[in-house]
Amino acid sequence: MHLTLSHRDALYYLHHAPARDGAPTFVFVNALTGSTEAWEAAVAPALREAGFGTLSWNFRGARGAGRGKGRGAGAAQHPARDRPAHRLG
Repeated sequence: MHLTLSHRDALYYLHHAPARDGAPTFVFVNALTGSTEAWEAAVAPALREAGFGTLSWNFRGARGAGRGKGRGAGAAQHPARDRPAHRLG
């Protein structure tokens, strides 16, 4: 799924609600170069099997991010183009 941040930016995330009443949701934070795949390999499925909820997301610019309106499904962010120019001096 994607959380739209603006017409040009979005974050990819995976959310599964708890299956048990009163069970918490574990929120995962990736390493800077990581992705949701690290959590989905073993940790998140095991927690969901035990009835817990899980939420993981990819940082802006990571694989799967940057798919807001106005971008193609496979569009990657271009650092030089996506940031305003700043003058030095």
